[in-house]
Amino acid sequence: RSRMEEQADNRAQMLAQIRNALGHSAPVTPEPLPPFDSHIPTKDYAGLVETFSRELEKVGGRVSRARSSEDVRQLLQELYSSEEYATVAVSACEVLDQLGLREWLVSTGRQVVPSLEEFMNSLDQYKHALMKADLGITCADYALADTGTLVLVSGGEQHRLISLLPPVHFCLLDPRRIFASLTDFLAREDETSQPPYAM
Repeated sequence: RSRMEEQADNRAQMLAQIRNALGHSAPVTPEPLPPFDSHIPTKDYAGLVETFSRELEKVGGRVSRARSSEDVRQLLQELYSSEEYATVAVSACEVLDQLGLREWLVSTGRQVVPSLEEFMNSLDQYKHALMKADLGITCADYALADTGTLVLVSGGEQHRLISLLPPVHFCLLDPRRIFASLTDFLAREDETSQPPYAM
């Protein structure tokens, strides 16, 4: 007999002795869990938005709707005055670039934190600048309705840090990218091999 077989036998004998001492004659096999059902149809966008909004509000978030770049700018102007939120960090994502948010923020008298590349990739200096920022603006790749969670498929350190370090986070999200639950998201998300970052 091999050493591995002897160890397996010893382990089986030890477990049998423990079971006997506890009054169990056979191992207890747990009942299998039922399949998870979020009860939120993924294609019901209005229902997903409503559920996501409700869950996000439970953790202090707020959802507002914007249909154009003008709506986004007006929302930012109403929510965050240039006096209170003088320093803003803007993530490098295509939607924000298309909206021209960096240029618009500068035109309203706000200071925009330079990108990580402009800090010569000095992560410590960049983090320090972000911690002094009043507001961080990003976009989210997805969201989970049942928990009010934003999902960022991390394309870089800058995107993730802007969502975390400034005290206030403003995030743009396409409502068609809201999933009912993590289970639903994982079952359908096959567009990227990068691990998602949830917040």
